[in-house]
Amino acid sequence: MVINIEKVRELRGTRKQIDVASQIGISQNFYSQIEAGKRTPSLKLAIAIARAFDVKLDDLLLDGEELNIQDIQSQLIPDVEEITATFTLKITPELLLQILEAAIRETGVRGERIEQ
Repeated sequence: MVINIEKVRELRGTRKQIDVASQIGISQNFYSQIEAGKRTPSLKLAIAIARAFDVKLDDLLLDGEELNIQDIQSQLIPDVEEITATFTLKITPELLLQILEAAIRETGVRGERIEQ
């Protein structure tokens, strides 16, 4: 996923990089590298950046770049598996599907319902 660096800089405005970085939970150095185009944020981090600026994730993507359900699923499933490994409760496939769909809705991505 490629984000629009100019848009991120524009949204930051007069806020300091360190303040934005702190808000999204990364170092100022890493955030600076994202703004410089030297690092590409993960989906999870891109969502955090969008939330920090109160915009939809789509607004941060380069023109022509599209998010699709499969990309989101492939990036979110490892996160969900890591989270669920810390719980003693079993997460059913149905619950995992609900979690993924909620995450997709949260990003503002338009697409079809994920089928099992």
